[in-house]
Amino acid sequence: VSVFDFMTSAQIADAQAGTLLIDCTASIQAALTASLRVYIPAGAYLITSTLTLRNNQHIIGSSTLASVLQANTDITVMSATNNSQITLEDFEIFGVGSGTSTKYGLQWINTPYCVFNRIYVYGFSKGVYFKAGGTAPASSFSNSFNNCVIQANAVNIDCESEANSLNLYSTRLGSATIGVRFLDSNTLMVLGCDFEACTTCAIQIDSASAATEVGATIAGNHFESNTSTTGDINIGVSFEMRGISITGNLFYGGAANVAPVKLFKASGVVFSGNTVTGTYTSATPVLGTTTIVEVFGNYPAAVNIDAEGTW
Repeated sequence: VSVFDFMTSAQIADAQAGTLLIDCTASIQAALTASLRVYIPAGAYLITSTLTLRNNQHIIGSSTLASVLQANTDITVMSATNNSQITLEDFEIFGVGSGTSTKYGLQWINTPYCVFNRIYVYGFSKGVYFKAGGTAPASSFSNSFNNCVIQANAVNIDCESEANSLNLYSTRLGSATIGVRFLDSNTLMVLGCDFEACTTCAIQIDSASAATEVGATIAGNHFESNTSTTGDINIGVSFEMRGISITGNLFYGGAANVAPVKLFKASGVVFSGNTVTGTYTSATPVLGTTTIVEVFGNYPAAVNIDAEGTW
């Protein structure tokens, strides 16, 4: 169905004009309740409360830049709890601004096997929030982002717990405090993504509870003009993180950025085939005292581990 099937003529005219004067929330929720496959035509739709999704829902817009869900107050725009196999494609979700918002563009609780294609999420406290909770065993695993722009949120993608097998492909994840926070989860794939202008770090891998066999591959990405004092990639602040490959990336340093990678507690880390250029405050690309780390085949060739304390 089309959301237009559930909207008044005045709502449709407002959405097509992009004036955002008439609330479209109830009409869009009615469409989501009526059908598993929902089309959002080109237009700007005023959203004033959270839209609730369900199992096997497929929501598709006209195109990423044409179909826009716009929050005018501090709300979470879409939420899924204890569901699975949701697909979102070709639309935008706009919040009130990362400096103002305390809410989320997308909140996923115990909702695995979802696909996000060409989705733009902007202006929230957390652009996408994989939140702990839901019906046991609670886990939002095997979710994939393809050609998305999750940008200009305080945290672009936040994985609180058990967001296992998270796959990020060709996605922009910049202009944030943290680009991706991967907490208490395992199996992370970040391929061909772009991280620019992150102020704390581009990627943070850690646990709040225990040492973790992460199994992360971070390859073929672009890191530029991040201004972090904890590195573009920040690993194991609280507990030891194990099994991380950082390969074939371009790291272009920004002012006050300490290094491409900062290890706090980590083992089984490989840093290879990367190019490191631009301005970093450290002369070496990987900082931190750690164990079982290999650094080889990078450009320029003179790279070493810089011991920065003990743990």
